[in-house]
Amino acid sequence: MKFLFYALALMGHDALKYLAHIRQRARWRLRGTRIAAKAVITTAPGTRLALGAGVSIGHGTILVVAMDPNAPSPRSSSLEIGEGTAVNEYCNLRAAGGNIRIGRQCLFGQFVTLVSSNHGLAPGVPMAEQPWALDKTDIEIGDDVWLGANSIVLPGVRIGAGAVVAGGAVVSKDIPAGEIWGGVPARRLSSRDSREGGHPCAGDIV
Repeated sequence: MKFLFYALALMGHDALKYLAHIRQRARWRLRGTRIAAKAVITTAPGTRLALGAGVSIGHGTILVVAMDPNAPSPRSSSLEIGEGTAVNEYCNLRAAGGNIRIGRQCLFGQFVTLVSSNHGLAPGVPMAEQPWALDKTDIEIGDDVWLGANSIVLPGVRIGAGAVVAGGAVVSKDIPAGEIWGGVPARRLSSRDSREGGHPCAGDIV
């Protein structure tokens, strides 16, 4: 390993970044964290990525923790995923211009999207040069939350522990603990409380 380190050091900064990435993945593996070979993880200096023990990240999933290149005073971003949470294939989790905090023992279906801030829309500024809007930022997801496949959680949303989001839903409002929401935009459908009749079965959530 020392020989590899010095060889890469001679190759420059990008090689050292690659080595640091390999070493970080090795540390995660020691904690029981499973990251698919073709998952993409991108972090910027000054940001924070924290994966709890037993987290699994599926094939093709993208984790991005970025700084805003167009902001006059960049805001630090972070992405935290709690112990035992499973993020399935092709999800898109982007902590950029805000923070994403995901609790323990959560389950994400395929193609789930979380974005911690929106793009600015100021007139007269090309979209590629817009800073991220900061009027609504951050996403917080409690423990034991299930996000169905293709669901989208927008900036500024808080989802309480034990909540369920149906597949294909677009969540723009806070969801209280233990409730089941679905639709575009997402609305309350029912509750996980067994005393409340008529709640969807698992096949309705995906």
